Amino acid sequence: MTREEQILELLSEQEKVSVEDLTRSLNSSPATIRRALNALEEKGKLIRVHGGAIPAPQDAGELNFLAKQNTQSNPKRRIASYAAQVPNEGETLFIDSGSTTYEFATQILKKGHYQIYTNSLPIFELACKLDYPINIVGGRLRPLSRAIVGAAASEWLAGLWFDRAILGASGLHPKAGFFTTEEEEAAVKKTACMNSEQTIVLADSSKWDTPAAVQFASWKAVDLLISDTSLSDSAKKTIKTHKGTRIETA
Repeated sequence: MTREEQILELLSEQEKVSVEDLTRSLNSSPATIRRALNALEEKGKLIRVHGGAIPAPQDAGELNFLAKQNTQSNPKRRIASYAAQVPNEGETLFIDSGSTTYEFATQILKKGHYQIYTNSLPIFELACKLDYPINIVGGRLRPLSRAIVGAAASEWLAGLWFDRAILGASGLHPKAGFFTTEEEEAAVKKTACMNSEQTIVLADSSKWDTPAAVQFASWKAVDLLISDTSLSDSAKKTIKTHKGTRIETA
């Protein structure tokens, strides 16, 4: 049995495992255990918490960044292309982590000059390849989504103001609003939403009425939702009942 398999077996028997306990149980160094936990989180097998890890929710269904890129890829590209027409050159933008927002970044970085801030490591890497000036949020890297999160990230964003915040979402609740799967990512999204002139959410139709654990915005907090043409008429009708949120499809 591999070290990772041993960790998962122990985790299946208890609600939380600590680095300290795993170090003793598996006769490994703390650094080795942390690397194994990070690798397992990247695979979606567990969630890292302070000092150890907890089981990944079986119903959350969160995929890692690369898997998300290959899910609903055509609608995401259409949404991103449509959304890239919205900002005016020279504006200050926050681009959230996520596969649809990454597609948006591939479009916007080719269009012109913008002052861009992001908490997405893949978007930062893309900008570096294109020699495009970009600002990345400070904080802790969440390997599963490759997003920069944590109190430092939220505090840093709280001192900035954006013309537009471009956010992703894991779920759209017909009544409550916009959701994601993880608390620290929700905190970053919420801060960006509060500190922007306009908040735009990019979410394909598969996100409609899809469960996700943590709310980051109500309907009234989001100015524009861009989805794909497969979004049902009943969903669009429901969205239009929420004053302040405009729905557009691509």
